[in-house]
Amino acid sequence: MNIKKEKIGELKKFLSETRTITIVCHTKPDGDAIGSMLGLFHYLSKDHEVSMIAPSEIPDFLRWMPDVKHIVEYSEETEDVCQEIMNDSELVFCLDFSGYGRVGNFEAILRQNESPKVIIDHHLNPEDFHTYLYWSTDAAATCQLIYHLICEFDDRKAIKKKCATSLYVGMLTDTGTFRHSNTTADVHITV
Repeated sequence: MNIKKEKIGELKKFLSETRTITIVCHTKPDGDAIGSMLGLFHYLSKDHEVSMIAPSEIPDFLRWMPDVKHIVEYSEETEDVCQEIMNDSELVFCLDFSGYGRVGNFEAILRQNESPKVIIDHHLNPEDFHTYLYWSTDAAATCQLIYHLICEFDDRKAIKKKCATSLYVGMLTDTGTFRHSNTTADVHITV
């Protein structure tokens, strides 16, 4: 798989110290958005303080996922909480989207945040607002890229059941239960 990597070694070094991290996905999140958030949350939480924000409501069919209750759903009622989370963040992961327009009403808060941003995504034409980039249109899902990033960090053994379950959901849904043409050998090796 051809992955565009910008400053990933520098990101690994940045994460070698305990950090306050926020993970954000796109509005109207699907299985890959929630799966990648939760997969990365379960991986990073062993060493960091991690918060998650979904720019809109999480669909009911994904509410069973491990620790989904820790995701703050952005709305008028939670705007202050979300702003506080972002203010405290030392690093923001932007998962399954690569343009500000994909976060709906959360855009202003994300744009104003001056923390370094990490884009991990598989969609076309990422905008240039990132400090770190892990991107490939060859990937079937962002969850697949999260898996590869963890392996690149030489930390595959840190993928435990909750992390693996979350990443699996994203790959399952973005491949149409492994029926779409994006279901490659690498997808099967990853799952």
